[in-house]
Amino acid sequence: MTISAMATRGADDALEEFQDRVVAMLVAQGFDERASDAIFDDLVSKYRTGTWPFRRKVHLLYSDDIEQNE
Repeated sequence: MTISAMATRGADDALEEFQDRVVAMLVAQGFDERASDAIFDDLVSKYRTGTWPFRRKVHLLYSDDIEQNE
């Protein structure tokens, strides 16, 4: 959602800073820096065109250990 909003309004500087923070967190978790940057760039390209809208991932809202009605 953040990428989509920034890309839509042309906030390139803020988007670049966001990318730097996200990629740094991924690298800290053991992901490859170049690959993470490339994938982030691909996501921005998809969201910028408007042909790939943001889709909520509601299945990620709940843990298997917690009932959804709680």
